[in-house]
Parts: sequence; C-alpha cells; structure tokens
Amino acid sequence: MNLLENLRQRKIVQWGLAYLAAAWMLLQLIDVLGGHWGITDSLARGVDVVLILGFFVALVLAWYHGEQGRQRVSGPEILIIAGLCGVAGLLLPLLDSSDNDETAALAVASESPATVAGSSIAVLPFSIRSDEKQDEYFAAGIHDELVTNLAKIEGLKVISRQSVMQYADTEKSSRQIAAELGVVTLLEGAVQRGGDRIRVSAYLTSASDDERIWAASYDEQLTVASLFQIQSRLASKIASALNAELLPGVQARIDYLPTENLAAWNLAVRGKYLLDKSRNQKNMEAAVSLFREAIDEDPEFSPAWSGLARSIFELSSWHYWDDDVLAESEDAAHRALVLDPDNSEAYATLGSIYRLYRHFEKSEEALRKALQLSPGDAAIRSLYSESLRDSGRLDEAVAEARRSVAIDPRLMRIREILIQNLYFNRNWAEAVQEAREMLELEPDSAYAWYWIGLASAMAGNNDEAIAASKMAVDVGGNAPYLASGQAFTYAVAGEADLATGLLATAEEDGWPLVEIALVYAWLPDLDQAFAYVNRALDERPSSMMYLNTDPSADPMRKDERWQILAMRLQEPADERF
Repeated sequence: MNLLENLRQRKIVQWGLAYLAAAWMLLQLIDVLGGHWGITDSLARGVDVVLILGFFVALVLAWYHGEQGRQRVSGPEILIIAGLCGVAGLLLPLLDSSDNDETAALAVASESPATVAGSSIAVLPFSIRSDEKQDEYFAAGIHDELVTNLAKIEGLKVISRQSVMQYADTEKSSRQIAAELGVVTLLEGAVQRGGDRIRVSAYLTSASDDERIWAASYDEQLTVASLFQIQSRLASKIASALNAELLPGVQARIDYLPTENLAAWNLAVRGKYLLDKSRNQKNMEAAVSLFREAIDEDPEFSPAWSGLARSIFELSSWHYWDDDVLAESEDAAHRALVLDPDNSEAYATLGSIYRLYRHFEKSEEALRKALQLSPGDAAIRSLYSESLRDSGRLDEAVAEARRSVAIDPRLMRIREILIQNLYFNRNWAEAVQEAREMLELEPDSAYAWYWIGLASAMAGNNDEAIAASKMAVDVGGNAPYLASGQAFTYAVAGEADLATGLLATAEEDGWPLVEIALVYAWLPDLDQAFAYVNRALDERPSSMMYLNTDPSADPMRKDERWQILAMRLQEPADERF
C-alpha cells in the first residue's frame, strides 16, 4: 500500500483540517477576550507553540488510530505524546522574550522576568537623549503613566513621581536610593524621540545586590497607541517580576487607551507636569489652560477632564480661586467618569470636593472607590485620611496617614497631612517629632515649621512655638496660612499686642476668615471669633470642613454659641452634594 493510500485510509487530512479549524477558533477567542482574561503576550505565544506541537500530535494519533481501527491510546502513542510535551516544556520558557523588538544590546539581562522577593518599586525619572524641552515633558508623561499604572496593582508598593524626581541625574547608588525610598527594586529607563519614531529602554534592578533582573527596549512608530502599549508591557513585566497578582480587570485598566490624539496627550502631559511640580498659583492656572486645550483637541479624553477637575479644585482649596469654581471642578470630574468609569483621579477629586462641603459619607465613598482602583497610590490614601479626620474619626485618620507615609516616605505633602492628623488628634509631641523628621528630608519646608509652631503652642511650649512660627514665615514668606500661624502662637502665648498687630491687615493679606477667627478665640475675643466664623460659613463654606474637630477652636467650645455653630457644621454646606 503506497503512502497516499495510507493517508487516505487513516483520514490524516480530515484529522488535520479538523484540528486546524479548532485551533483557529481558540486563537480567535483568545484575541477577543485576552485583555479581559488578563492573558499576557508571553502566555499567548505559549499557546501558539502548544497548538503547533499539538498539530503534529494530532497527525500521529490519527496515523496510529487509523491502523486496524484501534481506538485506545497505545504505549508508543504515550511515548510520542510525552516526547512532544517535553519539547514544548523546553521551548515555553524561551517565549517570554521581552517582545519582538527587544534589542540584543540588552541581552545581558534575562528577557524572561525573573521573580524577586518583595513587592515594592521606585520608577526613577527616565533620562532624555536630547536637549529639547518638549522631550522633557514627553519623558515625564511616559514616566507618570507607568507609575499610575503600577499603582493600580493590588499589593504593589509604588513610589510617586513627585518623590523620585529628586533622583534625576543623581550620583547616589541604587542601594542608597532604595534605602531612602524603602523599596527593594528600581526601574530605570531612557526615552529617545526622533522624527516619527519613539524608543524606550528600561531595566529592573534588585537593590539589595544591584543585580539586573531584566531589560527591555522598544522601538515603535510614535503614536499614542504605541506609547500606551509600551507602558502596559512594562507594567505587566514588573508585576510578574515582583510576584504581584495582575487580575484581569486590572490588566484591562492598564491596557485602556484613553485617546488616539497625540496633541491632546502632549497637552495633558504638560498640564500634569506643572500641577505636580509646585503648588503655586501660576503653575496651577497654567495647568488649567493646558487641560482645557487638551479637551478642545479631544473632548472624549477622560484624563484631561480629571486633570482639569483636580487643578481647579487645588486652586480653590488653596484660596487662590473662589468657591464657586468648585461646581466646574465637580462637573469635570463627572465628565471624566462618564468617559472612563475607572478614572481614580476623578473619584479622588470628587471625594475631596465632598469633604470641603462636609458631605463626609459621599466623600468616603468616592475616595474608597479611588483606592479600590489605585490601591498603591499613597496620595489618594492620604486624601482619604483627611476625610476621616474632618468627619471626627481621628484614630482612623492617623492610621491611614501612617499607611500612606509608609508607602511613599518621600512625598512631603502626605507627611504634612500625617502631622496635621496628629495635631487634630491632640498628639502634640508626635506631631512635633514627625515635623522635625520632615525637616531632615526637606530642610526648607515652611509647613513643617508651621506645624511645630502650632503643636508646641498647644503643648504649652510658647518660646519654641513662637520661634518655629517665625521660622515658617522666614522660609515660606508671608503666605496667608503661615502668617496666621504666627499670630496664633502669639495669641496662645498671651502676646496680645503682637497678635493684634498682625491681625490689622489680615483680611487684605488674604488670610482665611476661619484662621482669623481662631486667633481671636485665643486672645480671647470670642465675639470677634464667632463673627468671623459665621462670615466664613456664609462667604467661604468650603474653608470650614475641619473646624468641628480642630483643637485650635477649644476656647470657642466653652461658649454657648458653639452648640449652634456645631449644628451648622454637621450639615453639608451645599445641597447639590
């Protein structure tokens, strides 16, 4: 019997065609549902190899089963199947080559991410291989998106972009940086843009032994889609290396493409860069303009809407803009969530707005949702602690603030919130200690001196309080909160003339009305104190969210007018919320 007759009798062709049809259906299913199921590129390539090997297994089985009509698997068949499976086992580990475009220059590190102990990482600022200012924003955007994606992964401690920026062009060793940030791994990278191409290279290092875990390089057409694909691949590899479980829903959020408009993405990147750089009016207002331009470019770009919401909120909460702009901030956050229901920044901003208007249940709900979407984001956890504090849950507020500092110990803003929470919880000595530790990290922090002044005053250490409050003004200038803090320490110490002298120009200097009230409360001039508080409730209700739990208001609590005030403070400031 010739070969063709054997193939016909054993129905080899029919078996082969049936197998190919089934394999094609499986590959289509993976292509459609892969993102939802969290199937990585390497796993998909593994399926490809198994299916290819399986084709030969199917042909072998067809040959043996066709012979004399046998229906059971024989000993030789088992040996053949075992051999092919062994070949697959040898090939599969080779499939996690970082991607088809990873370069040989980085072959010194394994292209298959090795796993390391621990689940903490700092993504250091990406170096820029050009002198163009635009490329600085561009690299910052890629860096920020990667950090944001990593914060979405449950159980992964991620250091914020603001904290790692101090290590740009640093000469410190990997071990020293990791020790200061409290992480076990560092990701370093570089960005190079040329014409219509973008090249991103990155490598992950174990800080304990300075051993490179893996390295990757991507050379792509410059599009928003390729940028987000690079960030998604890097986030997946980092999660794998750190043994962090990447659930399908999280993978889908990391893979989400919010815009295909490169101009809109560039504008939003510049806005975020300014918003994170410094909390001053000029930067914040410039950020608002950039986010609005990004929205004009692409009205469906959710991060531009949430960036606009956040920047407007910041301008209002720092008393640069009036309360009436908060309605626009809220509307922008809601618009961001319509476009992307998983936008954690939008939920965080909504939670902060609700806190300002003393709607604490809605505030907690929104901030919990933000944390659910970005559990590794220390800044969001810190905002949540503020909401707990202002609602009167002081022990919980301190605990959450400590957790946020443990995640990101170099982010000064969350350290300030921890100090404030300790102050509100009447832990004067701990507040002073934390503020002094903050000064070791940032010697020119005016707000660290500010809280030393307030906490020392409440503890009865008047000389220390006055010296610290003067230092705050010397370092930070005559900013409204700093100047009011100096007047407060004078009033607590019984230096009425000095306090009154500063109060003379308080309103024209832009002091918050509630802060003026607290100074009067300690002079003591309770009539003036209640007059200013009631004005604040009418004119600037968002500034009153913390007064009910603020120990600075203790002299007012002894007055019968406090009960009426306390009842007003327990009600939301705006019925819209």
